[in-house]
Parts: sequence; C-alpha cells; structure tokens
Amino acid sequence: MPSQLGPKVDEVDKDNSQLVDRNEDNQALKAEDIEELKRQGKAGADIVEALCSNSVTFDTKTEFAQDKYIKRKSKKYVLRVTLRRPTGRTLCETLFEKSNGQRTWNLRGDTLAAALSLANVGANSRVLVVESCQGLLASACAERLGGAGNRRAARRRRRR
Repeated sequence: MPSQLGPKVDEVDKDNSQLVDRNEDNQALKAEDIEELKRQGKAGADIVEALCSNSVTFDTKTEFAQDKYIKRKSKKYVLRVTLRRPTGRTLCETLFEKSNGQRTWNLRGDTLAAALSLANVGANSRVLVVESCQGLLASACAERLGGAGNRRAARRRRRR
C-alpha cells in the first residue's frame, strides 16, 4: 500500500534551502515589461506563465513552492469575475460604495433591511413607497413582495 504522506526524505530531489532572496535579480521581467504585456492585451495566465519562465529560481523550487508561487501570481494578474444575483442588499451596497452614500441618502444594507422589517413589508402586503434614492427602496419592496402583493411607488423630484 503506497504511503499517503508523500515521498521519503531521501527521494526528494529539490528543496528550498539554497534559495536566496536577491530582490529583483531572481526575476528577469521588470514591472515595465509586465505593464507592456498588459498593454498588448495578454491574458493573465500568459503573464503568469511569462513570470514563471523568467524566474531564475522557479525550477529549483519544490512542487509545493511552485504551486504557491503560481497561485500568488494568478491572484494578482488573472482577472476573476464573480456573478452575483442583484438583490436589494447587493444593490444597496453597490450604490452606497459608488456614491459614498450621497445618492442613496446614506442608506446601507442593514438600514434598508430594518426599514423593510419595521414597515412590515412581506408577501401579500399593500405597499406605498415615496422615495428619492434612485428607486432602491421601491425595488427592495418589490423583491420582498416576491410577486404576491401590491406595490405603488412615487418619486419626489427636487426643484432646480
């Protein structure tokens, strides 16, 4: 039965004991070169591959250290997109961060939830909303109603 602990100590052919941090001497690619690759439209995976191939010490590292290096560089250069369902809370957080609270009357996600709870907005409710924070409160009420209920919304306009 093979050992699940990995290879024996005398079977390991690489270790990190000889690695010396020589600042930028270990990496042949400079920051300007990486910026040029970005300007050329290279994918993040291509930039990580270029960093690995231009690293003086990459081949001498252990497999674990190589994986760690690739993960760290991927986190920095590979674009990741996370799709999230647009709920009242996520919209509120996004608008709050984008306008620093100015356009949403400083309405945060927790305040929005408290307002909806205190107003007893839920399924089969009849709700009248008058607001001036970009339809955020009206859309959160519509989400809470879930298609079962009646909602009317009005918007107060500012005089110019």
